[in-house]
Amino acid sequence: NPPEHERFVKRYIRLPLKTAIEFTESGVPLLDLLDAGNVALMHAAGEFEPFLGESFEEFADGKIREAMRRRVERGGCEERGNGGA
Repeated sequence: NPPEHERFVKRYIRLPLKTAIEFTESGVPLLDLLDAGNVALMHAAGEFEPFLGESFEEFADGKIREAMRRRVERGGCEERGNGGA
């Protein structure tokens, strides 16, 4: 349900920033962590199953942390699609 997904993303948009701050000592730039976290938040909104008993915030937090850990393991920056700029 895309409108519901959008509502989740808008409501929890600060969660990736809060989590990224915890990862700043990893040496990965904050913007790279935010990139990973924002993508994970959008994926979490699409994958969330409320009937499983977990809150969306708990579900999204797990996905965001997992994405940031992977980004740290890869050493940070990944090529972003920037339209050839």
